[in-house]
Amino acid sequence: MTTPKPLHRQITASALPRLFKCAYFARIDVEHWPAPPGEAAQTGTQVHEYIAQFLAKEPTAPAIIEGADATRASLLFAAWREWQRANGTAWTPEVKLALDIASGAAHRLAAKDPRDYHEATDGEVVGSADAVFVPAAGGVVVGDWKTGDRRYVHPSDTNEQLAFLALTAARVHNRDGARVFLAFISEDGVAVDEA
Repeated sequence: MTTPKPLHRQITASALPRLFKCAYFARIDVEHWPAPPGEAAQTGTQVHEYIAQFLAKEPTAPAIIEGADATRASLLFAAWREWQRANGTAWTPEVKLALDIASGAAHRLAAKDPRDYHEATDGEVVGSADAVFVPAAGGVVVGDWKTGDRRYVHPSDTNEQLAFLALTAARVHNRDGARVFLAFISEDGVAVDEA
């Protein structure tokens, strides 16, 4: 039996709530081992891939992710698609961003894989915005698709991940303001929490 190789975890936007509660996991001397995702997480990732390919107008459907509930993912995607038809916003999907904590400089990462942050440098916090829109009238809009239980997600007006992504997207696009939203996707439709 081989011991899994420890991974040093880069600070990501989704880890900010944990970091604010206890920074121990972010110490350089703390080792991390990857844990396999469960069915709910894999299903959520599948829905994200469906949405990203739809928004990017890619003609082929993504491969089914091992461990995902493909039937549920298809139902959730269909519900999201109905919401998007009514909404009509031209979202840019899976926008990877980095913010240098010392300088405040922000930039977009170019890698295609949603969790590939290899371009980021030491001292940068990174994150992936599920959806970004830059209106001609100003500001930016940053959204996050959620397929899990909303009881475990901070509301949009206090959500650390969304606040980081909004700040970083606004700096990348040289905008003064930002709006954020959480889109909770269920088989019954999409419930939006905006701030």
